[in-house]
Amino acid sequence: MATATADESDHAAGRSMQALADEYVEGYELRDAEDANGNAGDYTPSERERMLIQDAVHGLIAGDDFLTAAGLAYLERQRQRRTEGGCLGCGAPAGEHWGGAPGMLRAGLHE
Repeated sequence: MATATADESDHAAGRSMQALADEYVEGYELRDAEDANGNAGDYTPSERERMLIQDAVHGLIAGDDFLTAAGLAYLERQRQRRTEGGCLGCGAPAGEHWGGAPGMLRAGLHE
């Protein structure tokens, strides 16, 4: 069985992140509350604006600085959930489970 090289793994992870970002941007619309005059601030980007947003997001996720910051933020969130005894998957407090993270165990069950 062949194993992926580090470059191949990075490339596959990058494609997955780009696909996730593309899917998000494709359905993105700005939803804003009504102002004092009753005007909603909702806005649907044009195809050109979506392309610009996708390009910006792709540039962001392609950089190691962003990936490092995202990884550290994720680890800190998991550390905080473990400290509080919450679900590592969905963040539900101890004694509850919101069911939003199939296959994720609650903190402390497998230490």
